[in-house]
Amino acid sequence: MGIDATSIIINEFAARPYLLRRAVAQHQSWIEQQLGVSLSDVVILESDLDIAQIGIELFLAVPPSRHPTSSVMKRLRPFVLSASKPPEFPPFCELTKSQRTDNLLAFLGEGITSQRSTLSWEDCPIALRIRRGDSEFSAIALKLAYHFAEDGLDIDMAKVVAQTQN
Repeated sequence: MGIDATSIIINEFAARPYLLRRAVAQHQSWIEQQLGVSLSDVVILESDLDIAQIGIELFLAVPPSRHPTSSVMKRLRPFVLSASKPPEFPPFCELTKSQRTDNLLAFLGEGITSQRSTLSWEDCPIALRIRRGDSEFSAIALKLAYHFAEDGLDIDMAKVVAQTQN
């Protein structure tokens, strides 16, 4: 039993770790199936790295040269053997326009700036099968939105990776 992509779970007025655990638990059965262990045997790591962004390349077939890719993602990509996502949970991506300057004159305000679209993976867990040396392991990358503001106006994002303890 997984989460229905049309259901909404509101996580309000609780401590941040509780909100993140609750958001991860929404995908518990799928995570346990992918990692082959109970969720209680999983380590959840929060990171500044947006590992779920690899979904842009793997699921949408957008080559790395066509979207912003961090140096960490460039180094990780050759080690990723496969990726999967929950079948009942379609990815939610964001397409935004960002300006870039083509040359020094454009940067100084005398030239023309061009518009370039940026595509980002916003919400959908991704299971990655990764090879490191002679061993292989699975990890789940999630980008979670949660509500944690006293004024009730802000929504924060957390990037987490779930992996087995051994």
